Amino acid sequence: MSNLTVVRFNPKTVAVEIQANFNYVYEIDLEERCSNAEKLLDTLLQVEKKTWCTPEMFRDVIKCFRDTAWLLFGETLQGLICPWGKSQFVDWKKATRSGKRFPEPNIKVIEGRPESGFVSV
Repeated sequence: MSNLTVVRFNPKTVAVEIQANFNYVYEIDLEERCSNAEKLLDTLLQVEKKTWCTPEMFRDVIKCFRDTAWLLFGETLQGLICPWGKSQFVDWKKATRSGKRFPEPNIKVIEGRPESGFVSV
């Protein structure tokens, strides 16, 4: 990270803040702009195409999101936002999410071979 670039999570505003070589702080409101996988992807793509966003800064933004997910939820960012490819609604302020984390399995053990680990769906 550049000495003049700061990317941080602000717990008071529940936002990721990006401050680069200027006095302006670009704020990403997690509740408004990152409450599901689609919004998070849209936000990241918007940040990446900003003229002031360098590849190193973008990497730091991704790391900040990753670290914030772990800090608030004890989860990886991918595991929080879209486990098993299923988008979740995330309430960053309450540190909760809706939806089932894992799909309900429809698995039956093949007759006579439960110890083998073979399953049929």
